[in-house]
Amino acid sequence: MTLVALIADGGPEAGLGHLSRSSSLALALREQGASVRTLGLGLQVPIERYGVRWEAVGDPDPRGADVIVLDSYLATGALRASLGSSAPLVAFVDDQRPAAEVALIVRSGARGGRVGELAGLNYACLGPEYRSVPPRRLRPEVERVLVATGAGDQNGIGAALARELRRIVPDGGVSLVRGPYAPPTDIAPGVQIVSAPEGLFSMLVEADIVVSAAGQTVLEALAVGAPCVVVVTAENQRRQAAELEEVGGITVAATVEQVAVAVGALAGDLSARRRQARVGRRLVDGQGAMRVAAAVLELAGPPAGA
Repeated sequence: MTLVALIADGGPEAGLGHLSRSSSLALALREQGASVRTLGLGLQVPIERYGVRWEAVGDPDPRGADVIVLDSYLATGALRASLGSSAPLVAFVDDQRPAAEVALIVRSGARGGRVGELAGLNYACLGPEYRSVPPRRLRPEVERVLVATGAGDQNGIGAALARELRRIVPDGGVSLVRGPYAPPTDIAPGVQIVSAPEGLFSMLVEADIVVSAAGQTVLEALAVGAPCVVVVTAENQRRQAAELEEVGGITVAATVEQVAVAVGALAGDLSARRRQARVGRRLVDGQGAMRVAAAVLELAGPPAGA
């Protein structure tokens, strides 16, 4: 059986986006007959994501792996070179950094990549539930807004957004996802709190508008056809946000006040919400993890005895 070692960032600084993406790929690899070992850089304790358990490691040891998948900003150049010399190395890349030691790049964003890369939204790695999404039914009036700005909620932006959106959404209509690394903060009265959920699928399906950071959650929102207003919370999200806005999948806002204006505009324009929903479903079909898994296993070659 082919063994794939997956190494991904996690913890208070990195959040859960890398682990979520790599967990989705781990599940797809298992479905296609591989065995996986999952190693989390930056974790203080082991963590489970989508049923995939990640070991907390400081110095990952992928010995015995037929292929290694790296989803990390914490990995040093020396570690990348060491991994690439021990087995074919597949790397998720969210920017334009060179990666000479990598055998295969999976590049995020809406645009294509260089020859030989897996680039574009066809390779967005989402959980199995996103492969079969129910038809989107948009309510004429906005009743539910979901705010999800990452596991760490940097600078308390999620709470600030929820407070501002309470001004334009009915009582009980704003839900704020609080990740496991979110700092204590005051939450505006009337905001519903969702604490450290395993996944967001059902909430994304039910939301009329999603307010999200520009990482993994925005791709999940696109897959279910949820109209989405995005705020960039990390520099490595900026390119993906710009590309998704360029093709009409999302609205990008720079400040809390601009997010509120954008949500108000979408709330009052059912046609605009319908357009975003159609574009999102067309851009992200939920099958990306299966496509990446097939490419990883092809790189690994046939298992022993095959």
